[in-house]
Amino acid sequence: MTKHKAQGEQRDQHWSGVLIGLLTGWLALALLCALGARYIPSETPIGPLGRIVDSLAPWLLVIVCIGAIAIWGLGARRIAYALTFGALLGAGDLVRLHHAHSLPLVPQNDVAARVVFFNVLRVNAAYADRIATAVLEAEADVLVFTEAAGIRSALPRLARHYDILSSCTLDDCEIVVATRLPVRRHWRLSLNPVWPGRYVVTELEARNGQPFFIAASHLVKPWFSGIAGTEIRRLRGQYDWLNLPVLAVGDFNAAPWSRQITTLLRETGMKASRRPLGTWPAAAGNWGVPIDLALVHNGTRLAALSPFGEHLNSNHRGLLIDLSLPEFEAP
Repeated sequence: MTKHKAQGEQRDQHWSGVLIGLLTGWLALALLCALGARYIPSETPIGPLGRIVDSLAPWLLVIVCIGAIAIWGLGARRIAYALTFGALLGAGDLVRLHHAHSLPLVPQNDVAARVVFFNVLRVNAAYADRIATAVLEAEADVLVFTEAAGIRSALPRLARHYDILSSCTLDDCEIVVATRLPVRRHWRLSLNPVWPGRYVVTELEARNGQPFFIAASHLVKPWFSGIAGTEIRRLRGQYDWLNLPVLAVGDFNAAPWSRQITTLLRETGMKASRRPLGTWPAAAGNWGVPIDLALVHNGTRLAALSPFGEHLNSNHRGLLIDLSLPEFEAP
């Protein structure tokens, strides 16, 4: 019995060591991706992989911490401590990076305009009327829809309450903007030649008469090498041209701490919300990846930011935004 028991203990130790080795390898790889993916240039052969991973960095760090607990339970405590320390170090670096390119909400400020942004989902026509009901109940001043073909059938109903500024045909319905506010200018541009018409700018007058811009965009997936980089460069040039208070909303397909978005924020002075709001996939709720963003510049601030439309059959949650503008004296 003693011999058999010793052999059993040896087998247990062997398989425990194998399991620890496998877990350590996978968790070290996850930690390396979380810490290093955003430093990989998009134009390199592994750039697309970096762009897939860098938006997922916080979730990878959580996985590393959970795995470290399992390794600690298996007895490899030094490895567990090292992985946990690395994850905490990475989390601190992410917080530092995000803090540098974001601003907190200012709920004490007056609201100059309320905006709804929603990626409808192109094949979501069955929910068009429900979406229209939800946006009317939100009592927003401005509506911005991407993949707007999904709400095309409900636009006549919305037109009774809003000025529909964008065309929406069977062949061309990428972004739709509708507003109750006075409109000064409205135009549409293309950021890439493959998916045209996915950048729209509207100059409006807020409730107090102050002019401001809303710039709406729908960017391609950041791992589409070449196209994604071109879009970011063109978007940067467009943002630099906006010389009034501006709210930039859109489906950016990347988190605010990703390489693509931090580059855009750093080079334009735009700021994201300090508290990220998970938007994709919609079913994940607040645990989703914040790829639908509200960015501000030139004195614009977010007085409130909350999710919109999480039960409206889109794969995205939208944004309900209360916008604050800098002090303004009407002429």
